[in-house]
Amino acid sequence: DGSDTARGAARWAAEFAAKRTLPLTLVHAIPRLDWHFAGADAPAGLDRSSDSDTVLAGARDAVQSTYPDLAISTTAVKGPVATVLADASVSAKLLVVGTGAADHRALGGHAVKLAYRSDCPVVVWRQSAAKRTGKPLPVVVGIDESDESTRALSEAFDIAAMLGAPLTVVHMWEIGAAVGMGDLGGQGMMDWQLLDLLQSRQRHRMDELVEPLARKYRNAHVTKLFQDISPAKGLTDLSREAQLVVVGSHGRDRLVDSILGSVSQNLIHHAECPVLVVR
Repeated sequence: DGSDTARGAARWAAEFAAKRTLPLTLVHAIPRLDWHFAGADAPAGLDRSSDSDTVLAGARDAVQSTYPDLAISTTAVKGPVATVLADASVSAKLLVVGTGAADHRALGGHAVKLAYRSDCPVVVWRQSAAKRTGKPLPVVVGIDESDESTRALSEAFDIAAMLGAPLTVVHMWEIGAAVGMGDLGGQGMMDWQLLDLLQSRQRHRMDELVEPLARKYRNAHVTKLFQDISPAKGLTDLSREAQLVVVGSHGRDRLVDSILGSVSQNLIHHAECPVLVVR
């Protein structure tokens, strides 16, 4: 959409495409009755195809100099932003969008909608807050017991290997709600035996999910975290020192009835690095 974050998203997508030997398609949607890309005093006869050419050329220039051998195509499509990009996702390996700029460019307002409508995984790109130099920043993946979470873990292993990054696998859930604290304002009786049992089962389940992938990706450097904290807060905290956070789109944690969809939505808004939402 011409914003700095959209160009950052294009550069991230170009790196991904180059490392996977995939072509890159840059898409610009033209909402029929939307004036996001024109000034408030724009003339009624503005040639919006010309504006599309400018936006697409800027994005192409942002990646072509770094990846001169990358196959890049551009396309401008008239229609609602979310619909155009959701349609594009049908034949895509990955859909990458920026979070939008402070002036409410088009993509930012549609990031959450795209994460749920896309037929492929979606990366919502923003500049990473971490400034660490030297070793690669980790890829962080949040998991529960859902099928979506299992797919997210597999995708996280794959992309961490591609980026040459360590992987942090995290299972987070608020234990108190599951073992007796209830709604008693902290006065409920904690069932410590149940707590130990639940923790043991969850650690075992995490090991079951991680070990086959660790064998497949033998060079993976994996750290496992098991924490009593809300997933949204815990993953947001970890995002400050990560290059990517990976989550499923709408898993369910059976222990505390926590909808992972709310976690992915929260991260799209508040994470301090790019977020990959896996369907």
